[in-house]
Amino acid sequence: MSTGDREQKLRQLFEDFLRKGSELLGGVSTAPASAKPVVVTGAALGLPGGDQVFDPENVDKILHGKQLIDVIPVGLRQRIVDKKITRLVKADSGARFESIDSAADVIKLAGQGGTIGLDSEFGVDPDRARAMDSTTQMAIAVGLEALRDAGIPLVLRYKTTTKGTKLPDRWSLPESMRDDTGIIFGSAFPGYDAFAEQLEAYSLDQARRRELNDIEALRARVGDNAGLATTELDRRIHELRAEIERAHYGFDRRFVFRVLAMGHSQFAEHIGARGPNTQINSACASGTQAVSLAEDWIRAGRCRRVIIVTADNATSEHLIEWIGSGFLASGAAATDEVLEEAALPFDRRRHGLILGMGASAMVVESRSAAAERGIRPICEVLGVITANSAFHGSRLDIDHIAGLMERLVAGVEAREGIDRKAIAANTVFVSHETYTPARGGSAQAEINALRRVFGDAADDIVIANTKGLTGHAMGAGIEDAVAVKILETGLVPPVANIKEIDPDLGELNLSKGGVYPVHYALRLGAGFGSQISLSLSRWVPSADGRRPTTDQLGYEYRLTDRDAFETWLKRSAGHDSPVLEVESRTLRVVDRGMAVKKAPKRQVAAPVPAPAAPAPAPAPAPSSTPTFVPMSDDAITATVLSIVAEQTGYPSDMLDPDLDLEADLGIDTVKQAETFAAVREAYDIPRDDNLQLREFPTLKHVIGFVKDRLPASASAPAPAPASAPAPAAAAGPTDDAIAQTVLSIVAEQTGYPPDMLDLELDLEADLGIDTVKQAETFAAVRESFDIPRQEDLRLSDFPTLASVVQFVYTNRPDLVPSASSPPAAVVAPVAAAPAASDPVRE
Repeated sequence: MSTGDREQKLRQLFEDFLRKGSELLGGVSTAPASAKPVVVTGAALGLPGGDQVFDPENVDKILHGKQLIDVIPVGLRQRIVDKKITRLVKADSGARFESIDSAADVIKLAGQGGTIGLDSEFGVDPDRARAMDSTTQMAIAVGLEALRDAGIPLVLRYKTTTKGTKLPDRWSLPESMRDDTGIIFGSAFPGYDAFAEQLEAYSLDQARRRELNDIEALRARVGDNAGLATTELDRRIHELRAEIERAHYGFDRRFVFRVLAMGHSQFAEHIGARGPNTQINSACASGTQAVSLAEDWIRAGRCRRVIIVTADNATSEHLIEWIGSGFLASGAAATDEVLEEAALPFDRRRHGLILGMGASAMVVESRSAAAERGIRPICEVLGVITANSAFHGSRLDIDHIAGLMERLVAGVEAREGIDRKAIAANTVFVSHETYTPARGGSAQAEINALRRVFGDAADDIVIANTKGLTGHAMGAGIEDAVAVKILETGLVPPVANIKEIDPDLGELNLSKGGVYPVHYALRLGAGFGSQISLSLSRWVPSADGRRPTTDQLGYEYRLTDRDAFETWLKRSAGHDSPVLEVESRTLRVVDRGMAVKKAPKRQVAAPVPAPAAPAPAPAPAPSSTPTFVPMSDDAITATVLSIVAEQTGYPSDMLDPDLDLEADLGIDTVKQAETFAAVREAYDIPRDDNLQLREFPTLKHVIGFVKDRLPASASAPAPAPASAPAPAAAAGPTDDAIAQTVLSIVAEQTGYPPDMLDLELDLEADLGIDTVKQAETFAAVRESFDIPRQEDLRLSDFPTLASVVQFVYTNRPDLVPSASSPPAAVVAPVAAAPAASDPVRE
C-alpha cells in the first residue's frame, strides 16, 4: 500500500470515528452509512376552527394559511374567572403577581375543535366511540386518514366458529401487515377531557342536591303562610328537581377506559395491528419524539412500519377552563381579544401563547416495505435526535438546543454526504415558536440554533410556523405532519401577523405563503420539562420533479410500480380481483364475501304438554284480549337472532344458534348484557339480578333462556267449555317459533344474521357475547315473552342459544307447542332496554 493510500485510509477512519462519536453523543441514529433512511408514506391532520375536526380540506387550509383561531364563549371565560387565579405577570422591570377577578383579564382566544365524528364520519359504533376520550377518538380518526393517504387498505377478516362455520369478524390490516405494524400515540393530556367531564357532572349533581336539601328544609320551616317566599321556594324546588332529573347523573361504567391513555391500544384493536405499541408524553415535543422512536423500532427490526398518531383537546368545553387557567396563571398565555394583537410568532410584540387543539398522523416505514407496495414515499427521514436539556420546567436551554441541532445536521452530513450550506436555500424550518415572551422564549432559542449551525446560510432557510394559525395544540404534532405536506406540495404556510421585526432576532426569511423550492424540512419540537426533539427529512421527488396540488394528494399519484402494487393488493385481499373503495373515510378492499357456511336449521326439542283435560262448561267470553300470542320455537329463534344481528352487525341469515357469543360473534361482556337486555325487553322477561351470562355462551342458550322464562300468566285465552260447540282452535306455535324469536333478539344484539345463528353456538365463545351483553340479551328475551325477572337467575346456566330457548319454554309452559299446532306469526321484539337498567351478577 502506497503512502498516499495509507493517508487516505487513515483520513477515512478518522472521519468515521468523528461521525460515530457525534452520533453517539447526540442520540442520533447510529445506522451505518449504507443503511437506507426510513420513509414517510402517509400523513393526515385534524385541526381546530371548523365544524369538523377532520375537514377534508384540512391540508389545503393549513398550507394556505387559513386562520383557525376564534373567540372563546363568554360562559367559558367566566369559568376561568371563577378559578380565583393569581397570575404571574412578566415585564422588563421584573415579575409580579396579580389576582384575576374579571373576564377582561382572562384568555379570550383559542383554537377550538368542532365535531370529531368518529361514529358518523368514520363508521365506529356509537357506543364504542362514547367509551373513549376525545383524544382517543381523534387518534383513531387521524390514523385511518393517514392509512388512506399511504394507500394501505383494510380487509374484512373472517373467523371460524366452534361449529366450523365462517363469520365476518372485523375490518383490519391485511394479515401480512398485522404483526409488523407498530403504533405510537403522542399526547400531553390524554384522558383529561373525559375526566373533567365526569368531575363536572358529579359536582353539578352534588351541588344541586345540596341546594335542594337546603331549600326543602327552609320550605318546611316557613310553612304555607309565607306568601311570596313560599311561592319562590316551591318554584326553585321544582326547578332543581327538574334539573336533577334532566341531568340524570350516574357514574359512567366506562370511566376507566375513558380516562386512560388508550389512543394507541384502541387504534391497534380497531385495525388489528399487533406490533409494538405505546403512548409517549414529552409534552409539546411528543410528535417529533415519536418519529425518533419509530425510526428506532424499524431499524431494530421490531416492526416494518409505525403509525404515529397524536392528539390533544386542551380547548374542549370541559378542559379549557383548567388548562387555560394553568397557562394563564404561569404568565404564558395572551389575554388579548384581537387576534392580530395576540398571535405574533417571531414578531417583536409577542407576549403570550394562544391555546389550540388538534391531531396528526404519519405512516413511517422501512424503504423496502414501501417498495413492496410499489409506492413512492413522500419523504425520507434523514435523521432524528431526542434529548432532555435537564434545565427547567418551562424554559429553554438555548445553548443545549443549538448543540443538538449541530449534532443532528453533522450526523446527516456524514451519513448522507450532503453539505448544510448547500441545502439551506432548499430547506424549510418548521418552527415550534409559541410567541411567548421574547426573553428566553422559543423564537430566541430556535433562531440562535439556526444561526450557529448554518451560519450566514441561515438567512436562506425559509421559516414556517403554524401556531399562529391553530394556537398551541400541545402534544398534537401538527407541525410534523405539516412538514411532510410541505415537502409533498412545496407550499409553505405564511407566518401569521408579522409586522415588527425583532432586532434581537435580526432579519428572518419568514414564509409569506405560497410555493417555495423546498427539498428538506428541519423540524424542532420543544416541550415542558426540557424535552427537545429535532428531525431532518428530505423530499422524494417524482421522475419529472412535479408536485401535486392539494386537491391531487393521496397515494394514487405516487404508485410508481403499479404491477407491484397490484401483486401486493391481491396477496393482501386473498383473491385475484381486488377492488378498492373508500367507505366511512376508510380505504378498504371491497369484500367479495366468502363461501360462508350457513348453519343448518335446527329445532329445539320442546317439552310435550300433558294431555288436556276435558273442557269445562262454557263461560262468558273474557272482556279483555290476551297480552301475548303463544310463540313457536321458530318465532323465538327468529326474534333472538334478530336482536343479536342488530347488536353485532351480522346478517341474521349468518347466525347459527350454536355459535358462541364471544368466540364466534365477538360479543364481549358489555355487548352480551345489552343483548340479554334486548331479549328480555322483547319478551317482557323480568330482570334477574342473579343471572350469570357465562351460563349462556351460545345463541341456543339465549333462545332456551326465553323459553324457560316466558310466564304462564301471559298465555293465550283458555278454550271454551266442553258442553258448548267447540270453536275453531286458536293458532298455536310451531316447534321453532320461540327459537326464531330468541335468535332474532340475539341477531339484533350481536349484528349476526339470524340464519347464521345455530342454537348450539356458545354465546361467549362463538358469538362473543360477554356477561353484560348476555344480561341485556336475556332482558330482551324476557321482555319478548313476558317472563318475570328472577333474582336467582345465573346466566352461566345458559351457555348456548338452545339453553336460552329452553329458558323460554321453562318460564312460559303455555308456549310449549302441541303436535297439531299450525304455525303462528313471529312477534317482533320491542326495543332493547338500556344496559344500565339491567345489572347482572357475574
